[in-house]
Amino acid sequence: ITVLPGTPVEEIAHMMAERQIKRIPVVEDGRLVGIVSRGDVLRAAYERELALEENQHGRPRSDQEIVTRLLTILRGEPWV
Repeated sequence: ITVLPGTPVEEIAHMMAERQIKRIPVVEDGRLVGIVSRGDVLRAAYERELALEENQHGRPRSDQEIVTRLLTILRGEPWV
């Protein structure tokens, strides 16, 4: 099981959940160019949400706020 560079993170997350795997190699022209992990998927989900809300908060979020928000985001994802 591999993906190409540029594969949407949602598709990768769905593949990971469906096949119960933690990492997927990224291959281009038959060569390994990277590996996507579950941590990468979680980071991408959080960064997407952070970018959407960037201008709504005038202060840095606490660790607890980050965890709470990330869990809320993940519960709304169809691949979770």
